[in-house]
Amino acid sequence: MLTSDRSRAVPAKSSDQNELSVQELEQQLQLGLDGPSDLLRPTLDYAISTTGKLLRPRLLLDACAAVGGDVRAAVAAAAGTEFGHIASLIHDDVIDGDAIRRGRPSIQAAFGVPMAILSGDLLVFEMFLSYTRSSEFGISPERTLAAIRMLSQTCIDVCRGQVREAELAGHFETTLDQYLDVIRLKTASVCRASCEIGATLGGGNDAEVTALAAYGEALGLAFQVVDDILEYTGTQQDLGKPLDSDMRNGRITLPVIYALESDSTTHAEVVRLLSNHGAAHAQLARVLRSSGAIGRAQATAKQWACVAQSKLEVLPDSVARRQLAVYANELVNRRRERAGPAGHAVFGWARPCARRTAQAAPRQPLGWNAVILGTRHGDVPGGATHG
Repeated sequence: MLTSDRSRAVPAKSSDQNELSVQELEQQLQLGLDGPSDLLRPTLDYAISTTGKLLRPRLLLDACAAVGGDVRAAVAAAAGTEFGHIASLIHDDVIDGDAIRRGRPSIQAAFGVPMAILSGDLLVFEMFLSYTRSSEFGISPERTLAAIRMLSQTCIDVCRGQVREAELAGHFETTLDQYLDVIRLKTASVCRASCEIGATLGGGNDAEVTALAAYGEALGLAFQVVDDILEYTGTQQDLGKPLDSDMRNGRITLPVIYALESDSTTHAEVVRLLSNHGAAHAQLARVLRSSGAIGRAQATAKQWACVAQSKLEVLPDSVARRQLAVYANELVNRRRERAGPAGHAVFGWARPCARRTAQAAPRQPLGWNAVILGTRHGDVPGGATHG
């Protein structure tokens, strides 16, 4: 149990302060790579030259701000979180055999598999090194160690999720609980950790840390479900990666599970199309739409986002809390990604949790252009319960 560091925390009160922290985050991403050898440097520069939305580090910083913490003190850990995320993408592309990432050749396609593996490994170690720098910004050794412990457990969970996903590949009898197990370990655990770590570094009390961890996990599940939907409703330009990756690798995602639960004719057609290992992607997408599986999956994502939003109710009212609620509300109707300021991506949205948002405090200008992810063990939207 950690005691609150509220007396030492310095809330980030203005958008200017928060924007400064974003700039410092980007600087940390560059400074952290000053040491690598000349042989790896071109690969690493390529890897971080398109950082995408910076979702996970922004999530960490938002959680820190939500408990009254100094976001600038958490910048080193936030940069480390992004290093870890980039490493996971590099390794995922090697495992999946994907040649495109963020709309351009993946690291393995541009530099070869050995360099991709080594670069990913280096970024993992850079992630941990960045976390150790938290004490240089005034964060207590106790909280720094707690954050590293959370991070380490999350890395183990991600590996477990990757293995479970491989075990279930091509298994048409995959259940909702099994699917949720995979995305909880592989995806939502990272979002949960980002929130939990941010709250911990920010000096949050036990109740605040628990609430933000639950928020992060639920939102992470919602985000992954939407991502799986976009594999069949988006374009490669929207996603920045091959649309047929899941189908080619035999992944049974939520839209597919719901379609397999339909009538026997639909079940047989889905099995037939999936057996083509990606060659029939367009046909499968049409079946998922016509069977109602896409709509059902969208409803499940909305439920998870609303669960996430409800977890914020124990937090004190603040700009950061309202911001987290807004993004939880808007996440599930992500239509596409589009280029945002400074080369980062932002989202286009609609509003699935309008009723809950209407009950919240009046909106104020948001200090962060943040996006969040994450879940909690317990009630599972979509018709099943996961213990």
